[in-house]
Amino acid sequence: MTGGGGRTPGWTTYNQLSRGVGSGITYTFQSGTDRQRYKKVRTSGTTQTTHYVGDVFERITDSGLTTYRHYVKVGGKAVAIVVDQTSGGRTKHLHRDHWVRSRRSRTARDQSWRS
Repeated sequence: MTGGGGRTPGWTTYNQLSRGVGSGITYTFQSGTDRQRYKKVRTSGTTQTTHYVGDVFERITDSGLTTYRHYVKVGGKAVAIVVDQTSGGRTKHLHRDHWVRSRRSRTARDQSWRS
């Protein structure tokens, strides 16, 4: 697949996206020998770097702010996302409907519902 609308993708030898450029934003992706993504860098004036540990943990660094996300899973499905930032933390609980789609989330800090 090639780019469209001014977007230019780059691919690895094993057919995974390695780079995407478009609208002044550049994404680069790095994968390990197991072909699992472990790093994403988004550049658009500032740089945001995301490090992945499997599909359960992320560390996101953006303009001096570091955010840690831990996906809590039960039966292979995420039931909560624990978010900790250098400026404070919160827990987001995921609520699913019978179609197994994430419909609403609620933060433990303010107990407000969000769609």
